[in-house]
Formats: sequence, structure tokens, C-alpha cells
Amino acid sequence: MIRSTDNYNLHTHSFYCGHGHGTIKEYCDEARRLGLDMLGFTEHMPLPDRRFANSRMSNEDIPTYLEDIENERKDDGMVILSGFECDYFSEFKDYFASYLEEGKVDYLINGVHFFKRGNRYVSPFDDVMTKDDVYTYRDVLLAALDTGLFSFQAHPDLIFASYREWDCVSEEVSREIIQFAIDKKIPLEVNGNGMLRPSPDDDYRYPRRMFWYLASEMGAFCVRNSDCHEVVNLAKSRPLQEAFVKECNVKKAYPLVKRGRLSFNF
Repeated sequence: MIRSTDNYNLHTHSFYCGHGHGTIKEYCDEARRLGLDMLGFTEHMPLPDRRFANSRMSNEDIPTYLEDIENERKDDGMVILSGFECDYFSEFKDYFASYLEEGKVDYLINGVHFFKRGNRYVSPFDDVMTKDDVYTYRDVLLAALDTGLFSFQAHPDLIFASYREWDCVSEEVSREIIQFAIDKKIPLEVNGNGMLRPSPDDDYRYPRRMFWYLASEMGAFCVRNSDCHEVVNLAKSRPLQEAFVKECNVKKAYPLVKRGRLSFNF
């Protein structure tokens, strides 16, 4: 077992993801310069049917991506982990699971970037969200966490990046997500990438403070990550992340590696 640490980043995107920059080596060099204990790569996992291919790595690049990570592992004290950020769809559950069961990666994380509204996909990044969309987002997220495949939930409050009103729907759905994560012992992520994005009001686009005040009140545990897509952003948002966690008084989960898998101390 590799000891737990608070000096990590577990949500990292390189050029492989299709909309990021920087090589695996460049990220590892920067992480070593920063003195990180643990660095985890989580490219957006391509789906077998190439859904969302314009913003995902190609299926053919997966072996090279994993090989690049393996080549950077050295006996120098910094733990380097391989993983994917997945958009969960139930028809691909076995596909996701195979990467863990066959030891191809150290962990998977869930991120809800797309879900269906009628016959088309919508995204909290690009589309105006309705109350019905908030409930659909909840359903997709909880279905993913219920599989037990995902080590933590990336940006659990992403829906509120575009659904800005904090109303009874926002609070209801937030409480359900938070309680489900508590029951399943799955950490929720304070996401630094959202902190670097322009916001339409005096709160971050995400993470949303009201969500995290509830998370603190209910006793959830958090991880905090940069979700960086450029090497320069690996540590850029870290002071903001730390200040946010302190302000909201959220309990921290501390990552460690147990039996070859990412795990957490609570």
C-alpha cells in the first residue's frame, strides 16, 4: 500500500484528450518540479461507437497513451497513475469495467458532460438547462456511481454551470447526489478548472458554493483537482481549491494506492 497524501492531482488531461495540450512527459516533469506525491492521468475515455469523437481521444490512441504513462513511472517517490474520465452510458458498463478488471488502468472517474434530452444530447457547458434537465443529470450521475466502477465523481455540480438559479430543484438534486455519494463512500470533486472560467455572477461557474455548503453540512468528503488541460494549469488553481475547501469546511479524502488501485482514506 502506498501512503495517503494531500499533495496530488488526480484529474489531468494531456493532448491525447483531443482538446488539451501538453505531453505526458511534460506533465510529469512539471509535477516533479512542483514536488507532487501523486499524479493521475484521466483522459476522456473514447466510447466504442466513437460517440462525441470530436472532443475525445481516438480509440486507436489508447495503447500509446497508456504506454506513455508507463514510461514515466520511475523509482523517485512520485506515484503516477493511469485512468480515464468516463461519460457513463449503461450499454458500455462492461466496456468500462474491463479496463479495471484486466488491470489496464489504475482507476476510472465519472464526469457527466452529455445527457439526452429527447433525441439529442445536451451539455451543461453549452446548453441552457431546464428543471427537467437537472433531474436527468441527477439520474445519469447516480446510475454511474451505483456501478461501483468510479473512484470519485468529477465536478458533481457541473449542471449548475448553466442552471444558475439556486431553487428548490437545485437543493433537492444536490442533496440526493451528496447523500448517495456519502452512502457509497465516494468522494466528490472540488474542480479547479471551473475556478479559472469566467462566471456570470459573483460565484464560480463551478464549483457552486451552495452545493458545497450542503456537502459540508451533510458530511460528504471531497477531493480537489485541477482538471487541467494545459501544463501551466496543473497547479494554477490549487490555492483557489484550498481556499474554497476551507471556506466551505468540507472534509477531505486522502488518496492512496491499495492493491494496485486508487483508494482513499476518509
